[in-house]
Amino acid sequence: MPRVFAFILLIGVVWLYRMGVDEGYITEPLRVLAGFSASGLLIFYGSMQVKKDREKLGLVLLGSAVGLLILTTFSMNVLYGMIPPPAAFIMNTGWVLLVFYFAHRWQSELLLIFVGLAGYLVPFLTASEQGSLLIFAAYEFTLYIALLAYAYYKKYSKLFYSAFALFHLTYLAYSVLAGEAAALIYPVLLQFGIFLAVFLLEKQRFLPLSALLYANILIMTGWIHGVRGSVNYGWAENLLWFLPVLLAGLAVYEFSKKAAGSFVTMFSLAMLAGAFAVLHYSGDQGLTLSVLLIQAASVIFVGYRFKSDLRIIAGFILYFIFALILVNDTFATSGIQQVAWLVYLLLTLMLYLLARTYEPEKKQVYKANAIVFVSSFLIYVTYQTVEIGTALAWQSHIQQAAISFVWMVFAIAMTCLGFFWKNKAFRTAGVIFIFVVLAKVIVVDLPEASLFIRSLLFIILGVVGILVSRLTYTKKENAA
Repeated sequence: MPRVFAFILLIGVVWLYRMGVDEGYITEPLRVLAGFSASGLLIFYGSMQVKKDREKLGLVLLGSAVGLLILTTFSMNVLYGMIPPPAAFIMNTGWVLLVFYFAHRWQSELLLIFVGLAGYLVPFLTASEQGSLLIFAAYEFTLYIALLAYAYYKKYSKLFYSAFALFHLTYLAYSVLAGEAAALIYPVLLQFGIFLAVFLLEKQRFLPLSALLYANILIMTGWIHGVRGSVNYGWAENLLWFLPVLLAGLAVYEFSKKAAGSFVTMFSLAMLAGAFAVLHYSGDQGLTLSVLLIQAASVIFVGYRFKSDLRIIAGFILYFIFALILVNDTFATSGIQQVAWLVYLLLTLMLYLLARTYEPEKKQVYKANAIVFVSSFLIYVTYQTVEIGTALAWQSHIQQAAISFVWMVFAIAMTCLGFFWKNKAFRTAGVIFIFVVLAKVIVVDLPEASLFIRSLLFIILGVVGILVSRLTYTKKENAA
């Protein structure tokens, strides 16, 4: 009940203030004085609440007080012209330091996140027609490193993530608003170097640092693409090749030190950076996909070898994204596209064997790999059949019959392998697929096929059915 009436009281105060402004009773200096006075009261009352163990309410009030201080300073500078931009910038920086003091004193990660949000916005809240890119970049970078260092020291993961995201969003916003901010690539590269150095030197892993190394690769690649057309920044494009080479060298160095965790991370980063380089420079989609599939499979292998579930999952995600691109792409007859498919099939088979070798207890994983391999192979032979039929100008009913024949051979192979390997899943899938082919023949092939094609298809299906039935019967006799 008190909260309801407190809200009603607040609405009344706001209306009264609005009337005073409209009637000219509350002048601009009075508005500024009211803003600072209200902020002082909020700071006093918020501090009292925290001391009385009402921490959440107190921290909200302290954060609101600093927000009001920043807005009041903004009004003095932009709306009323009472102070010049340098003074407004210094005052807002002081308010950010004030809320940082509160956050440190009361050990509040949430308030520190507010520090970051307010701090990053300070340059945008200053009306300056001659804003300096150097001052902007230096201020934002200094704030960013300070927040990261504090978050790393206190192990505040939320603050670490938010500081990282806000820094890059701020730089992106400035580059969009300014139109040309290619020089911002320097602090972006510098902060990646700091990330990399701290990761390699730290003795106790801080998960956000490791995770954001991958995001850094993506962000730097975006900046390189953004500045490559700018004057005096042609060198940036060479970083796309230099970066994977550097990371690969660090991976070798960490491997020589027998630092398995660092090696796996450096290797994965090198593969990711190399993938972006290949995407940028390669003009052939087949070659690009082949290299990307090999890189993703390499990450999976390293994950299995060094028992890193995170790398295994990340590798599989990348691998299947690239695989879907290959499968959904219109199949081409060029040799390099054929190679891409063969690389994909061989790698998928290798991943199945890896899963069985390193994690035999996880049957669902390698069974899923087997299903993917079999499905991919079926898609491949179907595409090949269509391409051959198109090249030889087969009629539609002959092409459909050829597809049915290929599918039947595929079903027979699966069934026989199921019996030979004593694998019930393969055997059952093969038998089911035989009936799928039968349904296709009846529904799709028969209406357009000639009498000869119909008789041939049914003879083949009949022979296959008898052979499979015989194999099943023999299997049951042997079991008995």
